Amino acid sequence: MKRPLVVFVCLFMLGIAIGLYHRELVRYPLQSDTVQLGLCLIIAALMVFRFSEKHLFGHPVPSSHHRNSYLHGVLMLSLFLTVTVLGWLYAYMTSQPVSHLYEHNGETVSLTGKVVTIVTNSKESFVFDLSLDDGETVRIKHRGKPLPFEVKPADEFQVTGQVQIPSPRRNPGDFDYQAYLWRQGIAVEIFTRQPSQIRFDPSPEGIDEKNSIPLNYSLIDTMHRLAYDWRQTMERILASTLPSDTAGIIAGIIFGGQGGLSEEDQEAFRITGVAHAFAVSGSNVAVITSTLLLLLRGGQRWKVPLWPSIAVTILVIVFYGMMTGFPPSVQRAILMACGSLLAYGMQQRAEPFTLMAAAALPILIVNPLMLADPGFQLSFGATWGILYLLPIFQGFIPTSEPRNRFGAPVWSALQKLSAEALLLSLTALLAVGPLTVYYFNMLSLSGLLANLFAGMIIALVTILGFATFFLIPFWTGGAKALILFSGLSVDLLTTLLRRLSTLPGAALTIATPPPLLLLAFYLLLILVREFALGHLSPKVSIRIQTWTLPVTAGLMSLFILYRLLFPPVLQVAFVDVGQGDCILIQTPGGKRVIIDVPGPPEFNPSSELDQQNKSYDPGERVLSPLLNRKGITELDTFVVTHADQDHMGGAFYILQNYPVGKLILSAPPEPSEKYEALLQLASAKNIPVLETPPLDKDISPDPSVQLTVLNPGLERKPQNTNDSSLVLLLEHGQCRVLLTGDIDKEGQLAMVADAKTSTSSLQADIVKVPHHGSRNNLEPDFLVSTGQPALAVISVGKNRYGHPSPEVMQAWHNVGAEVLRTDRCGAITAESDGRSWQVHRTHYEPDY
Repeated sequence: MKRPLVVFVCLFMLGIAIGLYHRELVRYPLQSDTVQLGLCLIIAALMVFRFSEKHLFGHPVPSSHHRNSYLHGVLMLSLFLTVTVLGWLYAYMTSQPVSHLYEHNGETVSLTGKVVTIVTNSKESFVFDLSLDDGETVRIKHRGKPLPFEVKPADEFQVTGQVQIPSPRRNPGDFDYQAYLWRQGIAVEIFTRQPSQIRFDPSPEGIDEKNSIPLNYSLIDTMHRLAYDWRQTMERILASTLPSDTAGIIAGIIFGGQGGLSEEDQEAFRITGVAHAFAVSGSNVAVITSTLLLLLRGGQRWKVPLWPSIAVTILVIVFYGMMTGFPPSVQRAILMACGSLLAYGMQQRAEPFTLMAAAALPILIVNPLMLADPGFQLSFGATWGILYLLPIFQGFIPTSEPRNRFGAPVWSALQKLSAEALLLSLTALLAVGPLTVYYFNMLSLSGLLANLFAGMIIALVTILGFATFFLIPFWTGGAKALILFSGLSVDLLTTLLRRLSTLPGAALTIATPPPLLLLAFYLLLILVREFALGHLSPKVSIRIQTWTLPVTAGLMSLFILYRLLFPPVLQVAFVDVGQGDCILIQTPGGKRVIIDVPGPPEFNPSSELDQQNKSYDPGERVLSPLLNRKGITELDTFVVTHADQDHMGGAFYILQNYPVGKLILSAPPEPSEKYEALLQLASAKNIPVLETPPLDKDISPDPSVQLTVLNPGLERKPQNTNDSSLVLLLEHGQCRVLLTGDIDKEGQLAMVADAKTSTSSLQADIVKVPHHGSRNNLEPDFLVSTGQPALAVISVGKNRYGHPSPEVMQAWHNVGAEVLRTDRCGAITAESDGRSWQVHRTHYEPDY
């Protein structure tokens, strides 16, 4: 089949992917996953180049002359390379936005611009995007007292705030917040705390004197404001008619986003795989489009003319897109819907894959970075799966109406509809399941049943919400009646999903799969589909059957050989958790040890109020996702070096959500409420606790490595909490790591004295610098006793204490160590085979 647009869009996407990969190589150090991703791109390029000609011409161009055939091949290859290289250059050049504010990082500036998008509007924060006079877009984050006025799209403001460059990926496989903003054309963020820092800046013409707001809006601005007003009105009516949880779910289904959901509902939707309900997608647009066409063209006595019906439908779905903020899934759905409507108007059949390509092309031309957006990938992936894989299963549903011997239909209409919905869900799951695991590390086993039921409720809520929009201006009572019915439907949905989410094995946490494994899955899926539908020639089918067993055996042999040649190593990761310590140790024997994890600065675990309104918790937001990406579902040993919040606060979340084999603590010199709360939690979870282990005790859960206690011991009485820090020496073969917590000078001197009178030594290849590099914890004798370490790691984040001190950094440089900081390098991972170390940083140190 001829699909020239599909061919050129695939080539363009391949070029964009190469350009984004090129930028990744520039931004981050080379890692194993990066190498695999490069191999995937090479394989994908070969596949696209190999099969593009068939879909460009329908079949290979015949040629009786060898010279003509050779010339044709050269021309095709040149054409394909040209399109690919253009995509490469375009993506690379646009991947990092240019900003004149880079040089003002950390400074306070005043900017004037127009509101483009309102991202978040809640009691805790107000976030919106501001288009400046020079065309640059910045993100404004207001966290403080609520603004005394309402902000709408197209309002002009003067904003005074602190410039911050978004952080890149902080830990291996972490969410790249900087790249996320780059995809939206945003290079910097501006932070404000006082309402006086945001004030209207109206243009000189057309002023509303009451509100000091400019009135001379363009048509697009007017539509944006109208869409925003309708959405706000709808959300207010929802909030006043229904309980907050139910109202938040309905608003999320209609407009997207999970801001109004409770934590319990968010978890239930996530575990059951129905979180996509809050990413407005093709189902919403399809429901609105089909409902409108049915109303306009479905009557028997009268019908609105064809092209006016199409025009009204396109106008309505575009207006709906404005209400949702035009996420990638909505862009794709609206473009495909518009293409289908135009084809319907011209009495033409729209070829589905060409329609997909036509929808992707304008999105990628406007913003090629959207190719890396998970929403873009999941939306187009689900659509591809339904279109491409559904023919495999259509044979299970009879096309004619079979009847039994009594003449009754075997398949009722409801059974047939349910089977079709189940197959749609299955094909979409097959297409996006690997991507879901890759991005979210979760495989929902209850997803098929949950999505089958949720799909019907989502369609119903969308139709009722759509009808409510039109009733609000004319009949508020009728609108509220529809909302109440929607609320009952949503309550039924949430009850079912909560029950499903609590079933054993409802979802599995899976480690992030390597890119080559993802590619292998999709290639196998395509091969099975082509084989099942008989699209492969007999010769190719015989070859596949002949070579399947030998290739499988060869791959298994290579895997075993790789494991023999490259046995597991010791991994020590100094996790970037901001201002605090967190160390993840993975031993060659497969044991997992966590040493410290900070928590919210003012979080009191015994306070019911703090339990309800807890702030940012690195244990939940940083360490838990890292464990999920690595497929770690339980911990063998958890060590809390001392009872400071920046070392133990995140332990509460980890102990509540992960099985822990043993908890090792250092008792504080003074009574501590948080320490006692941690002991109570461990007791409630039946976790064995070892308090202040004796000196020279090996607490390692793996006999292939030693984790020896060097401080404080039972005999020594520390004077403060920092000096009570457990100091540990990790040994694997000839390699040694000294982990120091926040040990004070007194403790350092005590360890130096103990080392002179015992067989233990403080010498190490890698040293975790005490107390985040504080100058008060610098003891020259201790530095000398560590020998000449190759690496000194400072675990630190933004703080008001002056950590790390330049004197401390210079002192460690003077003993020959390379000094790396987690706030500038991200997580620092050291790998040892027992003879030497390989050290990896997550990102390069910023040059701004």
